[in-house]
Amino acid sequence: TGTTSVAGAIDTSNMVGAGGDVRVLGERVRVAADIDARGTTHGGDVLIGGNWQGSGDERRAQTTIVTSDATINTSGVGTGSAGTAVVWADGHTSFAGRMLAQGGEQGGDGAWIEVSGKETLDFRGFANASAAKGENGTLLLDPRNITIFNGGSGTLSGTGFNDNVNNDVTFDADAITAVTNTGTNVILQANTSISEQEDIISNNPS
Repeated sequence: TGTTSVAGAIDTSNMVGAGGDVRVLGERVRVAADIDARGTTHGGDVLIGGNWQGSGDERRAQTTIVTSDATINTSGVGTGSAGTAVVWADGHTSFAGRMLAQGGEQGGDGAWIEVSGKETLDFRGFANASAAKGENGTLLLDPRNITIFNGGSGTLSGTGFNDNVNNDVTFDADAITAVTNTGTNVILQANTSISEQEDIISNNPS
């Protein structure tokens, strides 16, 4: 319980094998760090605030903030596939960082990755789970409600745990478009409703 705040760098990358796993857990979690879990056989798994859709035995955060200073990289290197990356909170999640879970440049698949707040989610960051010579990965965004709007990108660089916590669930359409343009699949999933106030236009023909 309590607060976990991480800045600087965490490096579990491995250029002769699989990347190491990373867990950043607590009641309140704030990440403003570069987390490098790349690997040549497989990227490591990075869990921030909990596991996939709040499953598993990991401590689930109530509030999770990933600032614009943060990069989470679980990509494969060479022929390696990417490891999964999850940002989760039982309450509110704010994400303005970069999440990279790409297949290796010579082979390997992109990963399934997730940025979700069970109640509210503000997604203004960037994700890339594409694969040059493998299967593209998928980004899951799964809060209670979704509103897609055109509001420009945010930074969420504050040090507290109240960043946009009173806002409804908002996604910047341009942020979603930037993800799909990489070749990454995007799933928008909500427990209650999805409201599209701005079109998501992708230049990715697939």
